[in-house]
Amino acid sequence: MFRCSRTLQFSLRLIQTRSKSSDALLEQMKHCRHDYQLFQLVGLNKPLLSVNHVTFAFKLLWQIQKERNGPRTLEEIHNHPEFIALRSLAENKVSCMKDKDLVDTLYSVIRLGVNSHHTLVQQLTVEGWKRLERYVLKYLNPKTKMGLSDVGRNRESPRGTPKDGVWGHFVQNGK
Repeated sequence: MFRCSRTLQFSLRLIQTRSKSSDALLEQMKHCRHDYQLFQLVGLNKPLLSVNHVTFAFKLLWQIQKERNGPRTLEEIHNHPEFIALRSLAENKVSCMKDKDLVDTLYSVIRLGVNSHHTLVQQLTVEGWKRLERYVLKYLNPKTKMGLSDVGRNRESPRGTPKDGVWGHFVQNGK
């Protein structure tokens, strides 16, 4: 009876542990304290990196840099081959990111000093505006859409402001 009880407890502990940490790579990334540790993990696991890994890597890299635990400067990080690989992976996975991950990645990339003209920043921004427009169109009732359209026609703003992305859609489509 005692052996059965021990066996059952041990097997339940294995099941609970496995369900809590089903992503071993993400768990390893959580233990990184320096940018070189993170870059080493990225380099060894490039084919295995998912959207969650890429997003978490950018957030962690920004945290490390913010706390100044990393010995590298921003310029050294930008030129590191694994950072370049992370950027290209993120560019390929932009459409698969959740809304929160998209915003977090954009925030981290901007804080890490990536040029605003870089394709990653542009893709993240465009995808964010597309999602915002879908959200606005989906949840606004027709009267509100008409009101926004009227306001958008009467306002004059410089070209290229964030307002143009949302207001411009209503004005052009007349919705």
